[in-house]
Amino acid sequence: NHFNYFNWLLGNKMSKEPRLSLLSLASEEMNTVLKQKFTQNELKTYQHLKQNNQLKTSSVGRLFDAVASLLNITDYNTYEGEAAILMENLITNYDLKTCKNYLNNLENEISPTQIIKYIYQDIQNGVSKENCIVNFLFTLASTILKIATTNHYKHIAFSGGVFQNTILVDMLIELVPKEIKLYFHKQLAPNDENISFGQMMYYLNIKN
Repeated sequence: NHFNYFNWLLGNKMSKEPRLSLLSLASEEMNTVLKQKFTQNELKTYQHLKQNNQLKTSSVGRLFDAVASLLNITDYNTYEGEAAILMENLITNYDLKTCKNYLNNLENEISPTQIIKYIYQDIQNGVSKENCIVNFLFTLASTILKIATTNHYKHIAFSGGVFQNTILVDMLIELVPKEIKLYFHKQLAPNDENISFGQMMYYLNIKN
């Protein structure tokens, strides 16, 4: 039906349009930003879908997209992972001692809406794009390690296209306590090109 068609359409467009990821996480205080990125008819349609909350994603890549759109880096991806790559390219240097954790007060969870909210506040306060991106990556790295420490995990394996971000990986390596061991891809890339390889390993090693 008509509603299901729009859900399908939005789901297929989200990875190509970072502005949609931003819209899905934006609070009312960001309406001025959204009005610059969408036509009135688009906003009406997409806000209706958002209110019905029919679409879900577990992709952290969509969070990168939302941050890129909020920072006016890009609203459209012309190739896979473009928003995240453009964000990383803007970072010239960082100091972990001065980084801000946008989720410092949250326990054992990652809240994308809170991250977007605090980045928006930083923008309003004149914080540079580069510093916002560095703080965002620091937030992800810190939260991963906080969850691991809270749950007494000693081994963490990282996979998915997000962990092609060299700065995020470097931060994890710099922040990790000695008692936790990190595992990263070496022979195969962590992104979607190896989903089929994982499916094959599942069939050979688990199903049989």
